[in-house]
Amino acid sequence: MQLKTEWIGSKIFLITLLCLGLALFLYLRPLLFSPEPKPRIIDRLPDSEVIAKVKIINVVGNAYPALFKNKVKFREYLTFDFILAQAKNYGLDIQKDAYFFSNSKKDWGSIIPVSDSSRIKEGFERLSQFYSLKDTLIFKHKVKKLKEFNLYFYYDKSILLVCKGKKIGTYMDKVLHARYGEVETSWKHFSWVKDFKSSSFLVYNRSKEIQNFGFDYALMTQTMDSMNVQFTTTLHSLKPLGIKEKEPGICFENNLNYNKSFNIHLDATEFSKNKSHPLYTYLVKKGARVGFPLEDFFAAWDGDLSFHEGGKQLIEEEIVELSYDEEFNPVEVKKMQQVPITGFSTIMSVNKKGNQLVNKLFAKGIINKQGNKYRFLFSPPLTLNILPESLSAYTSARPKITTGTKSQGYWKYKGVTYFFQIDEIKSNKVKATVSFPFMKLTQLANL
Repeated sequence: MQLKTEWIGSKIFLITLLCLGLALFLYLRPLLFSPEPKPRIIDRLPDSEVIAKVKIINVVGNAYPALFKNKVKFREYLTFDFILAQAKNYGLDIQKDAYFFSNSKKDWGSIIPVSDSSRIKEGFERLSQFYSLKDTLIFKHKVKKLKEFNLYFYYDKSILLVCKGKKIGTYMDKVLHARYGEVETSWKHFSWVKDFKSSSFLVYNRSKEIQNFGFDYALMTQTMDSMNVQFTTTLHSLKPLGIKEKEPGICFENNLNYNKSFNIHLDATEFSKNKSHPLYTYLVKKGARVGFPLEDFFAAWDGDLSFHEGGKQLIEEEIVELSYDEEFNPVEVKKMQQVPITGFSTIMSVNKKGNQLVNKLFAKGIINKQGNKYRFLFSPPLTLNILPESLSAYTSARPKITTGTKSQGYWKYKGVTYFFQIDEIKSNKVKATVSFPFMKLTQLANL
């Protein structure tokens, strides 16, 4: 009887153990055998030097006040509601972030979230009414090609890929074979950025060109009001730049009658000591082309520099004409003639080493005397004014001098005036803004 009781007890224990094992297996099964999570959009983005994140619908909404204010043609087709409705009609979700990536002007791509992939086909049918679209296979997946613009299109249930150039294979490889959590380096760094987090338009640039100037990366965001478009850029450096803002200094009065104008007020004392800084070596190379003594310039410069260019001025210039004497022998005749030139003026603050800089410029032939005037390289004849605290040169009357602290200016190019200013300088970053009239943007786009 005792033996039978022990046998029944062993069976109950074994059954209990099996039940516990089965329960544990059923609990762990979803964890052990669950399918791998699908890759997110950020996992499918290729590594690139220039990348961007854009919330299209917000950019459209921010632009409409300017479109209305400037009475842009076809503005009824650029409203928030119309663009959103058109995107939905073709299966695109422009309320979510779209992404852009590029390694050059010839190779770039964009990924836009998809809300209904079945409707994208209608978009291609509409596009084919205007352009020739052909199908091609990449990694055994159908891709549309618009040969006229060297554009490729691929879509699935979650994204639309649009790209241009020869890197279509690289982009498709990443899009098709991405795995959850495998985010490329450039996009990882981008996600760590704290500046402009709420921006609807943000560009991240970590190209070799940026790094060659001693910066780690650059950020650019875009905003607009009813009158102007603004692009704000922040340059970040891993090491201190050695540049900071300075106390008020001399400059010319602002005047929009010029073609180019800028005022700079910077303390570059520490920067000029770091001769191994990539930006310093770049300036040395540029100056070496004409033998400019950059080291003497920084030693004498007190941080203020102002420049104006524009308008027409008449100067007297000696010309040589060929004539003939009474015996018809050719002779050279020197005459003074008034010649129209583009006027410009410049002034910079200097310390006690200002005269040393001027002497070096004369010694290297960068400044030459011509009568009672001077030439700076190939400039027109200038009046040179050397004072203990400033050096100035101008073609005629010198503009009015005042004091200022803001580093800012403008540049007129092809009928558009671009305004720029340095907004902020910290130990390892510089923030600057460029703006121009919104109406000029619409003219360039023929809107």
